[in-house]
Amino acid sequence: MSSKTLLVGIGRQTGKTTKLIGLANAFDATVVTPTNAMAVNVKRMAQQMGAKVSATSLQNNGIKELREAGRPIIVDDADLILEDVLGVSIAAMTFDGRAFDARWTV
Repeated sequence: MSSKTLLVGIGRQTGKTTKLIGLANAFDATVVTPTNAMAVNVKRMAQQMGAKVSATSLQNNGIKELREAGRPIIVDDADLILEDVLGVSIAAMTFDGRAFDARWTV
């Protein structure tokens, strides 16, 4: 089976996080956000949607802990995480498609 990365890259306030919450709920994945406040917001949104979703930020969980959890990872606002890690503004990104399984269409 080929593997792809799902890239949800549309404007602000258009439902991207809602879509990721649906995917996380369907596939028992953890949503990772850039900040603690954003993780709290994802949990609140998931609860309002009736979804059971785990959400954390890189501020709370190091990469090692996320890897050891053995669950799929869904990243919300990946550009902000990369900007924080790299310490520079991100103008554009590409993804190589290793992480996404074609079943992930909700």
